[in-house]
Amino acid sequence: MILRLFWVGFLGLVTAVHFAVLCLANLPVNPISLPLRPLLKAYTRPLFIQSWTLFAPEPIDRDLYLLAQLETRDSNGRVSRTPWLNLTDVFLVRMRANYLTRLDVVKESVTSIEADLANMGPPDAKEDRMRKVGGADPLAIGERTALAYARTQPALASVTRLRLGLLQHPFPRFTRRNMPDDRTRGSSLWSYRWMSTAQIDQSNGSLSLGR
Repeated sequence: MILRLFWVGFLGLVTAVHFAVLCLANLPVNPISLPLRPLLKAYTRPLFIQSWTLFAPEPIDRDLYLLAQLETRDSNGRVSRTPWLNLTDVFLVRMRANYLTRLDVVKESVTSIEADLANMGPPDAKEDRMRKVGGADPLAIGERTALAYARTQPALASVTRLRLGLLQHPFPRFTRRNMPDDRTRGSSLWSYRWMSTAQIDQSNGSLSLGR
């Protein structure tokens, strides 16, 4: 009887702590949750994280994909250029294959980069203003992410330059979403300038991605 009461109390305590942590993690930032954010993120990811995008005041109205194009140089000095690599899909495929992977943190970073670049508008002459000193801007973070991924792939390890791209697929109007010809109408690709690996390595911060 005592053992049964112990286990009931223990499981009740664990359940209460679990739900208290989830509540703190999902509530807006406050004086209680702010200092605990590293611990809350470590506990809730990747299984218990919640996205409120669907219920946001401005629901998502397009798909965003972070792309990267790479230049490699072989042992004979011959330079070749890859097609656009869809980094968003790369991380999504890996995460769906293993929901316990820590790549959810990288995917969240990629999602933030996509949103920041979309909000900044087309690059054109604004790219210089988008690049902040210290490598903390979304372009620099995205370039480091792309380079870190490329260096885990034997075929891309000799990369010398890369550039980012942002592919946008606006959602068709609801009444036309079943019409195939409307699914890519209005899609756009924004491409950013080429950056050498030396320039990217000199920017602050780094990412290390597993194979």
